[in-house]
Amino acid sequence: MRDRFYSTADLARVCGVSISTIKRWTDAGLLRCVRTPGGHRKYRVQDVAEAARKLGLACADAETSPGARVDEMALLLLQGNREALAARLCESLRSGATADVRQMLLDLHRHGVQLVDAALLLRAALRRLVAGPGAADLEVFVQRRAAHAALSSTRALRALMPNPPPGAPLALVAAAPGVRDVLAAELVLLALAEGGWRALDLGVVDGADVVRGGLCAEHSPLLVLLHSGGAGVLAETLRAETEIHASQLVLHDADEDAAVTALRAHAAARQRHHAAAMV
Repeated sequence: MRDRFYSTADLARVCGVSISTIKRWTDAGLLRCVRTPGGHRKYRVQDVAEAARKLGLACADAETSPGARVDEMALLLLQGNREALAARLCESLRSGATADVRQMLLDLHRHGVQLVDAALLLRAALRRLVAGPGAADLEVFVQRRAAHAALSSTRALRALMPNPPPGAPLALVAAAPGVRDVLAAELVLLALAEGGWRALDLGVVDGADVVRGGLCAEHSPLLVLLHSGGAGVLAETLRAETEIHASQLVLHDADEDAAVTALRAHAAARQRHHAAAMV
C-alpha cells in the first residue's frame, strides 16, 4: 500500500464522525498521527487500518455517540479497495437484500463517493455475481432477483440527484437492440443528471422514427445511443437525423466503464457550452 496521508477533516468525513472525535481518538492513543512543521495532524492509511484491526472496528466515542466507530467501509475507501467493496455489495445482491444494497450505496455517498461512481461499483458487483466464478451454478431466480435489486437501487440513487437548473438542456437516451446490461441506461441517466442535464429515456429503438419525433418535439441538443459491440447501420441513420436537427450523437458502449467516464466529461462540457450560449 502506498504511503498516503489524510488530514483530520478528511478522516472525520470518511469515518462519519466529528473532527473532535478524531482528535480525541488520537489523544487517547487509538490513532497514530504525524505532525507537519505547522503542527497539523496527518494520518496514514496504514495507521488507520491498524487501529481498526486492533480495536475490532469499535472505537467508541462515549461523549458524542456510543455507537461511533471506525467504519470498515471508510477504511476500504481510504485504501482504494474497490474489489472488497464490490464483494460486499455482491453478497447483498446474492441474498436478495435490496435494502442492504441501497443502504451501502447511500453509505458510499455519505463517505464522499459520487452517485455515478457508486452505481459503477454496483455494476461491478452484479457482474461479479452473474459472470464470476460459480456463476454457472447460480439459480436463474437468484440472478434475476439480484438484477432487480441492482436496478431498483440505481434508480433510487437517481432520485437523490438534485433537480436540474432552470433552462437545463434535455438529452435523449436510446438503446440499440442487443444491449443486455440492465444498469447501462440508468448509468447514462445518472451521468447526464450529474452534468446538469434533463434526460428522457426512449428505451430500445430499432429505427429513426421515435428518435426523429423526439428531436422534433424537444429540440434536444444531445442524443446518446447505447450499444453493445457496435451500433452499425442504426448509428449512421441516427447521425443523419441529428445533423438535420442540429443535435449531436454520442455513441455509448454499454459494456465499458470508460464510456461512462467519457460521457460525464462530455455532458459537463456541453452543459457549460449551453449555459454560456444562454447568457
